[in-house]
Amino acid sequence: MAAISPEIRAHANMADRAPSSTAGMRAGDTPLVDAARRGCLADVVRLLTHGANVSNQITDGSGIKGVTALFIASELGHFAIVAALLTAK
Repeated sequence: MAAISPEIRAHANMADRAPSSTAGMRAGDTPLVDAARRGCLADVVRLLTHGANVSNQITDGSGIKGVTALFIASELGHFAIVAALLTAK
């Protein structure tokens, strides 16, 4: 896995550090997909740093198969997360 760029890591370090919770996590989501869906760059960077697989795929609520954290982040306009995921790929 490629290293996370210093710019993305610095942005994540400035992000709100409130504790993350999986309480609202959708069934079938991976932690990385959940963090991407919530737009939490700090959690995405933390998960990538600890080896989260960017290529993991889920089936979303409407039955679409092959959805990734990158797909979710780009669909929702979380462009800093898109950059982090592309850097990690």
